[in-house]
Amino acid sequence: MTYDWEFSSLDCYKSHEGQTDVVFNVGWRLNARESGYSASAGGYLDVTYTEGDPFVPFADLTEAIVQGWCEDGLDVDAIKDALRARVSEAKNPTTEVLDPPWQNGE
Repeated sequence: MTYDWEFSSLDCYKSHEGQTDVVFNVGWRLNARESGYSASAGGYLDVTYTEGDPFVPFADLTEAIVQGWCEDGLDVDAIKDALRARVSEAKNPTTEVLDPPWQNGE
């Protein structure tokens, strides 16, 4: 199973704790792929900067830094477990959707 991160948005305070463009919310998505099947999960992660903590200026942020925030702030193992289960279900379905019998014209 392969996983890849996507980051759709970085919400920022214009000024906070003596810094400018301080990220406080990350829009994230984690995608899982295996044998032509895929699943994804996503959401938002609140991040907090406190004066005195190491600070990376907005222009210097990288995908790896933001991914690190997500890996530190989310239960990535649980997310990956759920994605694996969804891919497994897609590969070997245990459920099906059926039309109500009265709609089959019988």
